[in-house]
Amino acid sequence: IGDAKILLNNVTINNVNVSNEYAVLFNSSVPAQMARSKIIIDTDNKINAIILASDSNKLSNVSVTVNAKDVASQWIEVDGAWVGLGNTIGIAVRSSDNYINLTNVTIRAKDNSEVYSSVYGIDIQSGNPNIVLSGNTLYNVRINASSVNTGYSYGVNAIGVTDTSSSMVWINTTSDNYACGLQLSGQSSDNQLAGYIY
Repeated sequence: IGDAKILLNNVTINNVNVSNEYAVLFNSSVPAQMARSKIIIDTDNKINAIILASDSNKLSNVSVTVNAKDVASQWIEVDGAWVGLGNTIGIAVRSSDNYINLTNVTIRAKDNSEVYSSVYGIDIQSGNPNIVLSGNTLYNVRINASSVNTGYSYGVNAIGVTDTSSSMVWINTTSDNYACGLQLSGQSSDNQLAGYIY
C-alpha cells in the first residue's frame, strides 16, 4: 500500500502456495487500517502474513491463519550486531504507534526441515539494533502458535521496544522442542505487558 490513506474493510485473502513473502504490506506515509477481514495462508514458502512497515496503522477485528513451513530465521549483520528476523510470522510489526485489537492470529508449522526453524505469532522489532520502536499496542488479541519436532514457537517476540503495551492478550504456544509465550529482549524499556499465557 503506497502513500495513500487506505481502509481495507471486510476483505478476505486466501492464498495457497504463493511465492509472495507477505499477503498485506502497510508502507505508507499516512496511517492505514484493516478491519473485519480474514487472511488465510497455506504455503511451503516463508511468509509474513501482515507487515506493518510504516507508523500509526490499525488492525481491528482481523483474523490471520497461517499454515506454513517454518524455516530458520534470517540473520543479518547491522553495525557489528547480528539480528534475527523470522521468516514465518503472523503479524510483523516493523514500525511504531500501531494499534492491534480484536485480532486473532493462528500460525502452525507444517514441518521443520531446517535447523532452528521458528514460527512467530506477532514479531515486533525494527530489524536494526540502533532503532527502537515505540508506542505499539496489543489489546484483546488471541495468539496460537505451534511448531513440530525441533521447531521453536513464539507467541509475541518483542526486541528493542519502548512504551509498548498489551492488555487482554491470550497466548497459547506449543512445540515438541521449545515454546515461548512472550519474549522481550534488546534495548527495551518502559513497557507494560499483561496477558494470559497457557
